[in-house]
Amino acid sequence: MVGINKHRSWILIAALAMVLALLLLSTSAVAQEEGQEIDEYYFTVSEEYNVDINDVGDAAVTDQVTYDPTWFAEVGYVFEEYPNLLSRRFRADTNIGELENFDVQVDAGASSITVTFDAPGLVYNLGDEWVLFGYPGYEVSSVGDDQVVLTGAWLVTGEYTLFEELGWEDTVTIDLPEGATGARYDEGDGGVYYQLAYTGETASAGFLEDNKTIMLIVFGVLMGLSLLLFIMVVTRKEKEPPAQPAVAQAAPPTVPPAATQATPPSAPATAAQPPPSSAPPKEQASPPEEQAAAPTFCKKCGKPTIKEGASFCKNCGTPFD
Repeated sequence: MVGINKHRSWILIAALAMVLALLLLSTSAVAQEEGQEIDEYYFTVSEEYNVDINDVGDAAVTDQVTYDPTWFAEVGYVFEEYPNLLSRRFRADTNIGELENFDVQVDAGASSITVTFDAPGLVYNLGDEWVLFGYPGYEVSSVGDDQVVLTGAWLVTGEYTLFEELGWEDTVTIDLPEGATGARYDEGDGGVYYQLAYTGETASAGFLEDNKTIMLIVFGVLMGLSLLLFIMVVTRKEKEPPAQPAVAQAAPPTVPPAATQATPPSAPATAAQPPPSSAPPKEQASPPEEQAAAPTFCKKCGKPTIKEGASFCKNCGTPFD
């Protein structure tokens, strides 16, 4: 009896084990079916994002997003009515505040949107290398001197999904400027780095720098002419006589004081007046013509007549002959 009971116990245990195994298999199948339903619930979006960089860090961006046809047929009209809704994402990604030449093309037949714009100053110059930020969480597909390709996949909710949660598969192609070397992707800060030597031929540094040789020649000629003109002015001033001595030489000779005080010949009576004490006696002498016309003297007192033609001496009263 004991052996029969042991045998039945083993049979019961085996039966229970088979039942448990069947339950586990059925549960796994249900979970797998539910997982497929969950995966199929999310519509997928594929994006081809291209960044073309020039040698001064400006970028031209082309972004093509392709949606599930079923989803796009239902809600894609929103992008046509509100195209500016799509610029919010790029303003946040570039962090430059303004996009230039922004354009949106909606292709309902292909269930896709193509966005193009220019982003001046998108790439930063760190001195020894350049860096393009904004790509954290990507995987490197390929890296070369002329191009870097990154890939990534996420569940996305935002303007591009009309705030629904959609599966997003992204491929970013970054075309580096000609002459770039040492390209690399930094997973820590999500930046793409490269080196580019400045040659001065591709980027304009301004009018003076672009025409440096011509401007040096022009400035040299102007400086030479200015120096020559300065020398001519200085040497001419040294050769010219002073203006004040020339005027002094042209002045008439000064008349001696005695000549201005001499009595004219027509007034012999005034010639008898005593000369000023300041004038020399020699210069006060009357000319020979005046001495010949001197007045007569009184025979009695010896005084000269005061007036020519007088009939008596006014000093003593003696009549004249």
